Amino acid sequence: MDRHEKGRIFTFSRINRSNLGDYEQLLTRVFRKAHLNSDYLDWLYFRNPNGDVVGFDAYWGEDLVGHYACIPISINHYSSQALLSVNTVIDPSQQRTGLFKTLAEMTYKEFQDDFSCVIGVANANSFRGFTRHLGFEHIGDLELRFGSLSRERIGQRVYSEKEILWRIQSPQHQLYAKVLKEQDLVKISHKIFGPIALSAVSRLIKLQNAKLVAKSRQRYGLTLDWRKDKKPLIFLPKKWKPSPLHLIFRPLNEKACRVTSWSFPDFDAF
Repeated sequence: MDRHEKGRIFTFSRINRSNLGDYEQLLTRVFRKAHLNSDYLDWLYFRNPNGDVVGFDAYWGEDLVGHYACIPISINHYSSQALLSVNTVIDPSQQRTGLFKTLAEMTYKEFQDDFSCVIGVANANSFRGFTRHLGFEHIGDLELRFGSLSRERIGQRVYSEKEILWRIQSPQHQLYAKVLKEQDLVKISHKIFGPIALSAVSRLIKLQNAKLVAKSRQRYGLTLDWRKDKKPLIFLPKKWKPSPLHLIFRPLNEKACRVTSWSFPDFDAF
């Protein structure tokens, strides 16, 4: 599909596995992060047990100049899946052409009957674009803290066994998962240096695999998260965070979920 944007003709198409090489080139060139390679993007986009990535690309001639991607996730207590906004990238030569808004709105319109809402963790560069131009609500900010890892049952991202096994196999960073004694909770950890690790407790469904049943009782630790209406008792320096992490939300239909917490395994910062 061809469209004019600010006097330029772009070709728009759905994200396709055959274009992984183009995605790698654009993302690594703009973000300068080596891990955004084809293997990582294939894992994130096409190996997710919840389903394949959704989103759109913009080509100018043969060059990929815009890319917007979301992946399907589940929120506990809600039957309809949600979308997690994961990658937004526009080639520097195409800034101020409206591509960012166009690609995002195309995605939301195309998939609004299939998914109830979009959730994202925006950094300082993308936050205003999402809230000012795409109608996202700023829910809160993720903070680095030490304390209880408990979360409300309703409104957190929930994982199937297959999804946990997929999540901890990220090509970017090694994560570890242990089931708590309750059997429907899983503790996910990521070592940041030496023996120090970030931890989170998430809700787990359909536990069957022996790989996860090395039980853990620890429900306190160092974490990076946001919990609705709760303030951390012990804050840690903001400079230790990867960047300002703003949690944002946009409903897509009347079945939109309620989000009550968000932690580092729930998006792919680690």
